[in-house]
Amino acid sequence: MKRACLLLFGVVLVTVSRAFSAGLAHNENFIVLAPDQPLAEIVLAQADDFRRTVALDWFGAELETGKDPTMVHVELSTARDAGLTWPIDSPDRKYHTVWLTTSADRAVGSTLHHEIAHIVLATRFRNRLPWWAEEGIASQYDDAERKQTRQRLLAQFAQSGKWPSIDAILEGRIFAPDDEPAYAIAVSITDFLLTQGDRNTFLALAADGPSKGWPTALREHYGLASFDVLEARWKAWLRRGPTAQVAHNAQGGSRSTARGLPPLR
Repeated sequence: MKRACLLLFGVVLVTVSRAFSAGLAHNENFIVLAPDQPLAEIVLAQADDFRRTVALDWFGAELETGKDPTMVHVELSTARDAGLTWPIDSPDRKYHTVWLTTSADRAVGSTLHHEIAHIVLATRFRNRLPWWAEEGIASQYDDAERKQTRQRLLAQFAQSGKWPSIDAILEGRIFAPDDEPAYAIAVSITDFLLTQGDRNTFLALAADGPSKGWPTALREHYGLASFDVLEARWKAWLRRGPTAQVAHNAQGGSRSTARGLPPLR
């Protein structure tokens, strides 16, 4: 039944793609609609590869083939680099959806990689991880330019002494896509926590925080008594400079074995 529904949907998209002189490629995991056929096929191949490697990185196992398939819409732009993911959020929706407005290079590179990380997490955690944790994980796959922009923001905060409230960020439901300071803080806190424990520990914190409360989850998984303690240690880590900030590539960069996590669905 799943294969039949996917095939039917693919037929509909073929009709749409021909009407708009677009390219379409699909398999059990993705349906890609792009400006031309070669790009659609490359995006499909890369999306499949990213789906596999992100799952291996964080869960130690690939997702089931065909589980929660994704529609990817690609629009090329030389002026914008944006991605938007709308995960399955109700029983009547059968597909995740991704919109990319970006260059051809980023449509098969970092921007696609970032959005596919969201897809993998939404497939694994149907109730969704907190936004800051999802962004912190997805942003591990960003390109150097985006990472450098966030580092500049953090340097400005440190120089001025005017920091956003981290408890508001960790407890916030969502932030505007253009709220760069909030994203910089969320990603940096993720980076810091990945130096304090492995990826399983971080996922456990993210999963437990909303239900147990962040102070309890921080204490159980990291031995941190409060947001204030987390904030103090995070800022001290930032002050130690780039060497400390990239340490998680060695400590947290190995693929997870999914120890202590619920089984893949």
